[in-house]
Amino acid sequence: MTQRHVPPHHAVDRPSLRLLLDEGRTGPATLIVAPAGAGKSVLISQWAAGHDDLAFVWIDVGPDDVDAAHFARRLTSALNSLSPGIEDLVAKVVAADGGLGRPFVDALSERMRPLPECEIVLDDLHLLANEKVLADLWALVDTLPEQVHLVLSSRRDFRLGWAPLRLRYNLLELRQSHLAFGDADAAEAVARISGRALSPEAVSVLVERTEGWAAGVQLAALTLRDTGDPEAFVSLLVGSDRLIADYLGEEVLLAQPQGRREMLLRLSALTEMNADLVAACTGEARAAGLLESLQEQSMFVLPVAGRPGWYRFHHLFRELLRYRLHVNDPAEEAAMLVHAAEWSLEHDSFEKAIGYFLEAERWDSVLDVLLARGSDVFERGETATMLRWLDAVPERVLRRNPDAQLLRGILLGLSGHGAQAEDILRELCADPGLTAGQQLVAQCYLTGRVQLRPNPALSLTDAEEALRRLTDHDGSPVPDLLRLTNVELLWPFVLAAGGRSLFLLGRLAEARSWLQRGLDTPGGRYSAHRIHLLGSLALVDVWEGDLDRGLETADEAIALAREVGLLGHPAPADAHLARCFAAIGLGRTEAAIAALRDAEALSALDNRTQLLWLVRLAKTLILGHLFVDDEAIGPPPPVVAAELARAREAVPLAATISPLPVPLTDRERELLAYFPSRYSNAELAARLFVSVNTIKTHMAHIYRKLDAPDRDAAILRARELGLL
Repeated sequence: MTQRHVPPHHAVDRPSLRLLLDEGRTGPATLIVAPAGAGKSVLISQWAAGHDDLAFVWIDVGPDDVDAAHFARRLTSALNSLSPGIEDLVAKVVAADGGLGRPFVDALSERMRPLPECEIVLDDLHLLANEKVLADLWALVDTLPEQVHLVLSSRRDFRLGWAPLRLRYNLLELRQSHLAFGDADAAEAVARISGRALSPEAVSVLVERTEGWAAGVQLAALTLRDTGDPEAFVSLLVGSDRLIADYLGEEVLLAQPQGRREMLLRLSALTEMNADLVAACTGEARAAGLLESLQEQSMFVLPVAGRPGWYRFHHLFRELLRYRLHVNDPAEEAAMLVHAAEWSLEHDSFEKAIGYFLEAERWDSVLDVLLARGSDVFERGETATMLRWLDAVPERVLRRNPDAQLLRGILLGLSGHGAQAEDILRELCADPGLTAGQQLVAQCYLTGRVQLRPNPALSLTDAEEALRRLTDHDGSPVPDLLRLTNVELLWPFVLAAGGRSLFLLGRLAEARSWLQRGLDTPGGRYSAHRIHLLGSLALVDVWEGDLDRGLETADEAIALAREVGLLGHPAPADAHLARCFAAIGLGRTEAAIAALRDAEALSALDNRTQLLWLVRLAKTLILGHLFVDDEAIGPPPPVVAAELARAREAVPLAATISPLPVPLTDRERELLAYFPSRYSNAELAARLFVSVNTIKTHMAHIYRKLDAPDRDAAILRARELGLL
């Protein structure tokens, strides 16, 4: 099954533009940039209607897609009909920087290789207000299989991100000048919508006044239905697109009966609508007929693709209607929004409900729904969406709801924002107005700082205090946030944090005791906690010199992660690190590099700085070069500092003082170490989480600095200089 938008019945065919879109398929992507109402979506839908030979996947991008996990879920869900199981890739999207992440991009590209000839349409891309996700989309364009093509439609340009792709692939771009109606197109559109024919002279004036803007022509045609002198009306059109839209929109509204006009204004509060929702919000008994007649009369009402019976206003027309409603009847606007929110809750669409409550500024309702149902969103990995909802609520409202503040602190910590999370949770721990249960949750989740922030001694102090509070807990109510904060699950969380703190401090025997105790608690059977505990215990095994036992424990953690679908989650990062260090100790360099690749990717997803120090240590031991010159992630924990000190003594002078006039950068030295492996450029790109073009650039720099014409010569020269 594929998804397509059905062209409006009044749409004018544009064969020359459809031919350009056909020609654009020779590259990996096509960009269509034009203002609202220029006909971008209509053109794509007409083109799709003429291509039964192609599979189409159509995503109407919306504001909620600012959450990378949400966007990835929508994209993979749409692709699932072509590649069953591709939705599983969403687990790889847990990047602390808010992007899709290179692991997801690479895995998605790989999973799309068996797809048939396919068009992926991302419409209204200007609504994707996440530059990290956009950058990942440009990276995806670079790696798409040749039978898959992206069509990107937007009101705004993407010059910085798009320019390199344009130059590299000579990509097709359509803009307002391409989409603008000529006289013939405008005449046909007017005749189809108004049922009236204009003289060639009047058509020319209309095209001149609207500059061929499709929405302007359509609005004019709607107005012409009820105009006595069409020729005179056309001559009155002056001004910019926005002014024309405002003027014509007013004319279209005034031409409607009062009841219909009031209904259009009220419906503009709804982002999407079906007959049941309209009836619930307005009391309209014939809601289905109303929506169908609005569509048939070209009143800028469009069907929602893939959702039979659902409609939406054209964005431009809705903006005009919504502005009038907001100015003239704000109470009715708020009532419509609340009705829509309540209907959405009754029909199990609580995310829509939160959106409507936010627009209505019903802040307490937002928090009530989020606290009651937020775990559904969290379990899909969409923490950025939950944080965006919480951030939209005024601080004064949040402060009178301790559970909401707790939720925000927990979400910040789980998404890698350690400093912000710590500030919020420490303040809550000291707040005498909180219940004992709320303070207990705050203290326990404060211990999660251990892998995100420096100073493991402080983390240990926090864990000891949390353990004391858990031991002394009298059974009083504890808020259950995200289904993670009941007392049974707090025990293994705190014991894992304390064990990790002790490991980072080099107190291995105590670390083992805490971690084993965590595994033995009833909550230690919870899969995510168990994976964390086993991975950390495996690191202790390896540091104590029991490499076989460390590998066995790490394998158990990774097997469990595979079983419950958490391989792309940060939870197994410790286990991959344990595998890496065990492989180093056993002299299995290839296995160490493979494990290090996974460990680094997962540690970076939520910015676990203390694990990233372990990653640097592993690189130092594998590559014989100290990767410690950039301390942007803070000071190393004691267990790493001790090993780095030993590594400094072991690394020869030739490895720390470059014999080259222009030294290789750390990234170039890392890539150079892979040269003897004979990995292809694509394989190197996958291992280092960069594009193939970035690999080529680094290789060119290495060749120049080593004065080597090719890879073989570079290997020989590097060995002569002691760099390999």
